[in-house]
Amino acid sequence: MDLSAMMRGIQQDARELSREVSFEAYLDMVRRDRRLTRLSHELIHDMIVGGGVSPGIGGTTRYKLFDDRLFGVDRAIGEVVEYFAGAARRLEVRKRILLLIGPPGSGKSTLVNSIKEGLEDYTQTAGGPIKSRMRLRTSSRRAAPAKYSTTSPIARSTPKSRSSKSL
Repeated sequence: MDLSAMMRGIQQDARELSREVSFEAYLDMVRRDRRLTRLSHELIHDMIVGGGVSPGIGGTTRYKLFDDRLFGVDRAIGEVVEYFAGAARRLEVRKRILLLIGPPGSGKSTLVNSIKEGLEDYTQTAGGPIKSRMRLRTSSRRAAPAKYSTTSPIARSTPKSRSSKSL
């Protein structure tokens, strides 16, 4: 496959994945499918659980997303999934930072990469639509206000560049 054919394919995929809809059409879509308004924590939790769950050894739960990648860390994976479950329910835990701490080779990066790759696949399915793939069209287009003005006190007080001494 040549480069231009590959680029055309990527551009076609991008057009199919993102579309512009009116606000009214978006509201109708949300009324039909509330999953469009999910927070990121809820999306991740739905993706992990939607991938499949089975009973593990010692009363733990095994998540099929991690089956062929992580071994012997079912309890730690369960704690991560519990974090996302609480955050998905909009509990106080969603305001916390999730830290993965452990020795080298314990699966921290593999866990994160599995979640990332799972999200890439999940958001392409019917179960994982997300609102960020849509642009809302408004009826009247207004020019956005300038964020910075060249006459602002900040712009006027910017120091001139100093000449540097060469060594």
